[in-house]
Amino acid sequence: MQQGPKEQAADDYITLSSIKKVILDLLRLVFNFLNFLFRAIKTFFLWFVICCLLGIGISYLIYKIKPKYFESEMIVYNNELSKKDYNEIIKNLDNLLFTHSYNDLSRVLKINPDKIDKIQNFQAVSIINENLDKDTSTKVGQPFKIIIKFKDEAEVDSLQYSIITYLNNNPYLSKIREGQIKILTDKLDFINSQLEKLDSLQRIYNRFVLNTKMPATFYNNAMNPAELYNQSINLANEKETILKWLNNKSQAIMLIDGLKKPVFSDRVSLKIWLIIGLLSGAILGMIVASLMLIRKTYQ
Repeated sequence: MQQGPKEQAADDYITLSSIKKVILDLLRLVFNFLNFLFRAIKTFFLWFVICCLLGIGISYLIYKIKPKYFESEMIVYNNELSKKDYNEIIKNLDNLLFTHSYNDLSRVLKINPDKIDKIQNFQAVSIINENLDKDTSTKVGQPFKIIIKFKDEAEVDSLQYSIITYLNNNPYLSKIREGQIKILTDKLDFINSQLEKLDSLQRIYNRFVLNTKMPATFYNNAMNPAELYNQSINLANEKETILKWLNNKSQAIMLIDGLKKPVFSDRVSLKIWLIIGLLSGAILGMIVASLMLIRKTYQ
């Protein structure tokens, strides 16, 4: 006999008592599991302790044998390419280290191979230490960090100079910079010659006013001294802008803060390693104790 709509709706309706029953069943299941786990640990407590000590011992051993490194960083300012572009250049240097191409890296950076052997890796990051791989900004004129990890407390002065020189001597960047410097140098020469001419005109005008005893405010359509002064000021401002560029932006990479003496860097302390080992050993101990209790029960 087919159920009517009302009877079917009543069967589908979830009552408060059914929800309560499901929750109690789940709690009972959790309690039984914890009870079984506690009984397993209590029965095979020695094995549980051995697993915990094993986890701590392995973690301590890993901490001791894992490579130790020293770290130093430099802050630079990019004037031409984006930060992501420079990140790729730095990654190319790091790849030479990764493939143990020490002779090639020594040739590229023009430093002694003995110093190359002390370097562990190169990395470019943002000022707030974010990886530049996913940096989509195309803006130039932004600072970023170059982090270098060493195997010991190495000398960094020559390495800093070598890296800056390598970045600035990139063929593409060098060609662009040479063209820009040539244009601005020629423009600076033109401005200097124009300023000299304006100075001469101003001196001639001043002598003319003095000899003819005319008022200083007198001028005719041929020469307006106010325009001469304004043009001199404009040229002087443009000259200042060019000189600032030549002094501060003539290189693709400018150093803001150089490498310091490398300091020991360990992002995971011994205490953290021991806690991880203890937790791992405890989990292993619970599994081992549970399996042994199951085997004992059904033997």
